[in-house]
Amino acid sequence: MLRRALIVDDNPDIRDLLVILATRAGFKSIAVSNCEEALSILDSATDLIVLDVFCGPKWSSMIDRLRGHGLLNRVLICSGHSAAHAIAKNIGAAGAVTKPFLLEEFTQRINDIADRRRRQTVFYHADRRNRPIVQTETFFNP
Repeated sequence: MLRRALIVDDNPDIRDLLVILATRAGFKSIAVSNCEEALSILDSATDLIVLDVFCGPKWSSMIDRLRGHGLLNRVLICSGHSAAHAIAKNIGAAGAVTKPFLLEEFTQRINDIADRRRRQTVFYHADRRNRPIVQTETFFNP
């Protein structure tokens, strides 16, 4: 199953780099330059949202919408702002990386965030002779 990423950054060079890294990590990426564009295409099927701090006048609206739809646990704040980690913690985002960042660090973070939606194996026990029946299911957190 292809994972989906929404990348929001006002710097086209950084945006292109983030798309390349996300694609290499197995994401189908949509990149936009500001929060207004992101708000118009955001949906609950998005596994990862990479968000630059204060990427336009609609940043607070973006955060409010993400919070309202329970999507902040899919947000990675990616910013050169010195307080990126504090901002991420304050709004309830899944994490933050500060620009410049190590490529491996970014890749690990986005995989961790997207994979948190995938949950553990579920075991069902019980047949008539009390032998365990094991069934594996993967389910998703909203």
